[in-house]
Amino acid sequence: MMVELIAGPLIGERTSGQVARLDISDGGPPPGGELFVVIDPGVFGVDAREAGEGFFAEALSQPGVRLPSQRRYETRKRSEAEGVEVSSALLQKIEMLGHDA
Repeated sequence: MMVELIAGPLIGERTSGQVARLDISDGGPPPGGELFVVIDPGVFGVDAREAGEGFFAEALSQPGVRLPSQRRYETRKRSEAEGVEVSSALLQKIEMLGHDA
C-alpha cells in the first residue's frame, strides 16, 4: 500500500484501482507515470546481497511461499525444454503476420 501511495497520488497519478476502473480496452498501456526509487545500500553499511539472500531463504522455508517471478522462470524453463503448444488458428495468424513484414 505504501508503494501504491508513493507511485500514485504522491506524484500526481492514479492508483492501480482507479486505473482499473477506467475500463481501457484499446490494447494500449494504462495511463500513469513512473516512479524510480534508487537506494545505495552501501550508505547503510549493509551487505545487500547477503541480507537479501537471507531474507529470501527465510521466506522460501515457509510452506506455500514463492518469490515474485518464480513461477514465470519455472514456466520458461519448462517451455524451453518441452516447447509450447499453439493452436493451428493462432499459428496461421502468426504466419500471416510474418508475411506482412
